[in-house]
Amino acid sequence: MGTKDWFKESERFNEAAAFYDMYRPSYPSALIERIIGEASLTTESRILEIGAGSGKASELFLDRGYELTYIAVPMLLQAYGQLFP
Repeated sequence: MGTKDWFKESERFNEAAAFYDMYRPSYPSALIERIIGEASLTTESRILEIGAGSGKASELFLDRGYELTYIAVPMLLQAYGQLFP
């Protein structure tokens, strides 16, 4: 089993990002409202999104005034590569 270059592997996601963002529909507003209700989010709530992709869901929460922090998949792959070289 060879050693992977996790940084190089993580860049694969960037190659298709523009197409993904262009053709992937957004999430329904009702879904976001359901998440807000089920999670009992308030205007003071902060959201952590893991694997935000092109930010389609992030945008909907930000539009509603939530503070949002995200961890992108390439960041996760890079961290994984450092943990398991």
